[in-house]
Amino acid sequence: MSIEVKAEKVREYLRENGLKLKELAKALEMSNAYISLIMHRKRKPSSRFIARLLSLTGKPFEHFFDVDFVKKQNREGGEEQ
Repeated sequence: MSIEVKAEKVREYLRENGLKLKELAKALEMSNAYISLIMHRKRKPSSRFIARLLSLTGKPFEHFFDVDFVKKQNREGGEEQ
């Protein structure tokens, strides 16, 4: 399973609330650099980031995140459950 941030939704939230990424980082008590990496999909969002963003915004998980359920291939080439 892979969780990806919908960066456009985060940017939309920032615009609508007159915030900058730096201010979001401060509100989430996280570094600006870390949030920037998440926004550019260079890092996966941590559970702490997810929880704090949802708590701050009051939005549901699906608003800001996509989940990709990928079935792993076993060594014989079949799918694992």
